[in-house]
Amino acid sequence: MISALIKKIAISCVTVAAIVVSPAALADLTTYNLDWVGINNTASATGYITLDATNLATVGGGAVDLSNVTDLSVTVQGTTGGNGVFGMSDFGSITFHAPGALNLGQQLIGQTLDGGKIFGATDSVSGDFNLFSTGGSNAPTGTWYFTLTAQSGEQMLLTSMMPVPEPESYAMLLAGLALAGAIARRKGKQA
Repeated sequence: MISALIKKIAISCVTVAAIVVSPAALADLTTYNLDWVGINNTASATGYITLDATNLATVGGGAVDLSNVTDLSVTVQGTTGGNGVFGMSDFGSITFHAPGALNLGQQLIGQTLDGGKIFGATDSVSGDFNLFSTGGSNAPTGTWYFTLTAQSGEQMLLTSMMPVPEPESYAMLLAGLALAGAIARRKGKQA
């Protein structure tokens, strides 16, 4: 009787957690950490972009709808001109193109695509991810595949585009571990 009650409570808790933590009505927002390194210079940039990742799978090639981007920040350092922190208002467009399916839950740069293409290669056939600054902004801008150029001319290559696990994933993992622990403890007491 008590065992059946515990199972019902556990199922109810997991159901409520699933409804509260990840409602279906929300977009599939994913944050990617971004890292660029200087190409024959000391410039570098780090940042992140948060966007509806479901659209990345369907973009194929072209501009990302900026209404699907909820947050964007890029910090540039080591340039002779153009260092600083830049946000969404500094960028007028974003390009994302993958000539094949990417696993959006893993490091994107370096994934092998159709025909042996490597996402992140700076050739013209392996896709692209780039940010383009707005007129009058001191932000870096895309000038070649996976390449940002600072206002002073230093180029930086995108070397990492890594998804950040969402807090909901951790919450569900912890809920599952707690439930498994409670069941194990209950079985231990019955023995």
